[in-house]
Amino acid sequence: MSADIFQHSGEHTGGPLESARKRFLDRRAQRSCTAGSVTLAALWVFGTEPLCSRGRRAVDVDREAGGRAMLAGLLNASHLMPLDALPDKVGDFARAAGFTEVRIYVADLRHQALHLLIGPNGAPPETETDFRVEGTMPGRAYQFGRLTPAAPTIAEGTDWWVPLVDGTERLGVLRLCSAYDDPRAREDADRLAALLALLIASKRSSSDTLARLVRPEPLNIGAEMAWNLMSPRTYADGRVVISASLEPAYRVSGDVYDYALDGPLVHLTLFDAMGHDTAAGLCGALALGACRNARRQGAGLVAKGQAV
Repeated sequence: MSADIFQHSGEHTGGPLESARKRFLDRRAQRSCTAGSVTLAALWVFGTEPLCSRGRRAVDVDREAGGRAMLAGLLNASHLMPLDALPDKVGDFARAAGFTEVRIYVADLRHQALHLLIGPNGAPPETETDFRVEGTMPGRAYQFGRLTPAAPTIAEGTDWWVPLVDGTERLGVLRLCSAYDDPRAREDADRLAALLALLIASKRSSSDTLARLVRPEPLNIGAEMAWNLMSPRTYADGRVVISASLEPAYRVSGDVYDYALDGPLVHLTLFDAMGHDTAAGLCGALALGACRNARRQGAGLVAKGQAV
């Protein structure tokens, strides 16, 4: 089926505009665009525009509004949201941007595996809850920090693995199912991942759910103290990059690190208390606290050593 559409302002019914209309109808000089099985033709005169272009522009505006609604809704809800509720809440808000399914996977302490963060409603049926980082597509997205295609779970749409990064600290990945596969959808996916990384980083200190998830092995007392005292393992701000690691991650006793920025200065601290028992862990924690206290009061290197 075809339909010929001529658009005019309604203020001019004769003269050049009417002549143009007649020539258009007689010669059927069409500028056409196809929408389904209907061909719409329009003449570009006196500021007119094909209806299909208007439709595309309206869809773009709707999708942009949907992306903003997703981020604004999640941000507003996050103020009184426990971390446990995040998997279910993010799915509700993400639908506004065309994401039909969102799963959050967080990395363990040793960056060897990714584990599904499960909300109060439980995991969807047949959902894989754990992935190795080495040799898997989610692991590749996590390692390289890039949006990576995933095997589709629905007949239509597309699936991605999207890295969760707080600054430069890798936290995990998102599994996203999107109704769209275009640059706007990828931009919305990156923005959603950035906001979720911020929320996870801000709420992890109060969540035992997350603490259990990132430790597939039990921590000893020294490791429990150390990991909750030390700064994040990776930091970067354009001037400096800092990264640290402790092994065995689940049996740390007496080994601690610290760093801080003070204007143009970077303070780096390492402590290795003698022994590998709880006493060594207590000694390392006490030394770290004393050093921080002195440093934040403006003490120099010698004074910090004396405080420790």
